[in-house]
Amino acid sequence: MENLHRITLLGSIDKKLREWLNSHPLQHERGAIVLFKRFGRKVKGLPRSDRFVAVDVILMDGDWILESSETHFVINMRRLPELYLRCEKENLELGFVHNHPTGYDDFSPRDEINERNILHGLSGCNSPFSFLIALILIDGKWIGRIRQGTDPVIELPVRHITVLTNKIKVFGIGQSDDSVESLARQEAAFGKPFNEKLQSLRVAVIGLGGTGSPTATLLARCGIGELILIDGDALDISNLNRVRGYTSNDEGKNKAETLKKFIDGLGLNTTVTFYPSYLGDSGDAIDAISSADIVFGCTDDASGRDLVNQALYYYALVLIDVGLAGSVNTHTDGHPYLRDQRGRISCIFPESGACLRCQRVITEEMLRYEQAIKANPQLAELDSETLEKEFYIRGGGVRSPGVGPFTSSTADLGIATLMNLIRPYRDVPTDLREDNIWIDFIHLALYSNLPFEDSECIHCGNRYLLLKPEKKYRLDTPTLGEFKNEHYKLHDENKVRYVDKEESKIYFNSISYTERTPNNQDIKEGDFIVVKFKNKQYWALFKCPCGCGYVISLSLQKGQQNFWTIRKSKKERPTLYPSVWQNDGCLSHFWITDGRVFWCYNSGTKPRTYLGS
Repeated sequence: MENLHRITLLGSIDKKLREWLNSHPLQHERGAIVLFKRFGRKVKGLPRSDRFVAVDVILMDGDWILESSETHFVINMRRLPELYLRCEKENLELGFVHNHPTGYDDFSPRDEINERNILHGLSGCNSPFSFLIALILIDGKWIGRIRQGTDPVIELPVRHITVLTNKIKVFGIGQSDDSVESLARQEAAFGKPFNEKLQSLRVAVIGLGGTGSPTATLLARCGIGELILIDGDALDISNLNRVRGYTSNDEGKNKAETLKKFIDGLGLNTTVTFYPSYLGDSGDAIDAISSADIVFGCTDDASGRDLVNQALYYYALVLIDVGLAGSVNTHTDGHPYLRDQRGRISCIFPESGACLRCQRVITEEMLRYEQAIKANPQLAELDSETLEKEFYIRGGGVRSPGVGPFTSSTADLGIATLMNLIRPYRDVPTDLREDNIWIDFIHLALYSNLPFEDSECIHCGNRYLLLKPEKKYRLDTPTLGEFKNEHYKLHDENKVRYVDKEESKIYFNSISYTERTPNNQDIKEGDFIVVKFKNKQYWALFKCPCGCGYVISLSLQKGQQNFWTIRKSKKERPTLYPSVWQNDGCLSHFWITDGRVFWCYNSGTKPRTYLGS
């Protein structure tokens, strides 16, 4: 899978943009600013691929527009700095969206100039690590690309653009002339673009037992491009009647690691990574979920499901949660028999479907019971009546028996649900809810449970948690640890090199001002001197950070052909725009941001000229 980024539009934002862009009375081009939240956290074993999720739309009307026609429009650039400031304060990325009612069916040369101009101002005000996400609506379809201030000339292609309603619409997938032989019959059923959309997706599976292991293996077999496996449990010999991808030789081994080896051995075009830990114990696993397009919840613990339920809204994910319920009685012959056995598929979107709490898949009783058992495992041996009477704990009882045909059938129905989200084929009866479908294996019947109608539910009612800033901790939960989005700079025209913003040591601790230009021999390593007279800045001087000893002098005067802009960071350290690239001598090429020096990949080579930059 290529190292490409992904863009996500919630259904409400997609609808607002389409209505605006397509409604000009004279069919002129229109535009909008879209602010994005970036999820750029490390996922071991998978290529770097950020998710940019739209959080707000600013329609360009009124004094935003200086002139417009069917083929162009001119915006008032003076309106942008207020949005640059908002992006910096709220840790958002800027997006520029418009349409082409006539003419180009792709990005035009003029679009490239406009994007670079906007990015020039954005990275100068905020940081060269800033992104600009560009989207165009053409014939009802989205196309997109991304640029970064570290090298605004380079276009970062987009892997896909997803629109999340109660289905998943996927745009921007590159069409290939080749077909995957193992998916030929699937292609015959749903078409070639269907397989290419699956290949573009990143899917996480949490819990790899009776429902999770068949889910994961079938996801790989149906062509999912990237697969994240999460489970801290070890395989028990009693699991073998209902799991997939394990053998008796795997007893005692971690399920996630073992299943990855099995799927790798299938020789399919799926990149698999694993996290051998329980979700609540691993901040890295939470980060991996934030990077996914779709999550399958296959865990059998309420606390794990509760975390997934939160992540669905914090990260704007699609959740397909699968589970089983049932009970056993004793027959007159003294042997047990199944009195009840049901499988459940809960399909929930950020803006549609009842959450797992409102579906009563998770309850406070379940959570308290699990917490009590975790604190005192011996309580699990007591019957539910004794637990309630003597320990005031409710929620215990016989767990649903794990039988292979029922767990596998439920997993298969979960995968079929995913396929219906990508390429709708179902004709669902009116008495079924697509967010909650149960299969009664005893009576061979399908039905849905009605959820609680709770308008104050912070998940699916008022959606208080939808794309809520996490501030410092993952999911605002201190026990999950602090998260960190990676920052990176461009590596070459096809790849990017990721760099932690804190990786570079502070080289310039402060800015010194003077009215007289100092002698070169008086400038020390780490000095950053600005020559300033009557509140006007003229020159910036400092020694080249490579150690060659050369004193670099940069013009800060806007009338000059080449000039630089300096901004103080919150800690009074210098941020310089654009980059510095020596014409001779050491040929160093670097950025200065917050007093730190970030070296460009082509440092030590002759500068190249960028048209229009």
